[in-house]
Amino acid sequence: MFCFLLSTLPQVYEAYRNGKVEEAMSFGFLLFLFSGDLSSLIGCVLTSQLPIQIVTVVFYIFTDLLLISQFLYYKIKNNSSKKRPTLKWLCFLWCGASTVALLILPKFITDNNPSANTQSASNSVEISGYACGYLASIFYLSSRFPQLYKNVSDNIWVIYGGEVG
Repeated sequence: MFCFLLSTLPQVYEAYRNGKVEEAMSFGFLLFLFSGDLSSLIGCVLTSQLPIQIVTVVFYIFTDLLLISQFLYYKIKNNSSKKRPTLKWLCFLWCGASTVALLILPKFITDNNPSANTQSASNSVEISGYACGYLASIFYLSSRFPQLYKNVSDNIWVIYGGEVG
């Protein structure tokens, strides 16, 4: 479990270190990944999963938001000719707010989940939860296609004499 939780941190660090995340990652990949994690969270809540599963998916949503924030930050920063201190502060506040949400949201969800407090959940709610799980799978599988397209199109551009970056 610990290894899965730390799986995206090397990507976050590398993006911070070189500042060129928008050249390496597809924004479509990040959006599909975020959509999959959000669908998974909804499915976990609707099917009354264990608190550790809810906390895990909330952590993944947090890392998705962190990667999306980095992507947008470096995209704006690298496309602008002048330094923008407001952008740094906005990014800092966004990461701080996401961290606070990460710490508060799991407790809020597990304490206020009405189906977790009752023995029998409605069949339609449970079926909706399972449907969200299947939808999350589709999002996860679909997330690879925008990244593959970006990798292939960037490599073709380089092969035919173009420059990347």
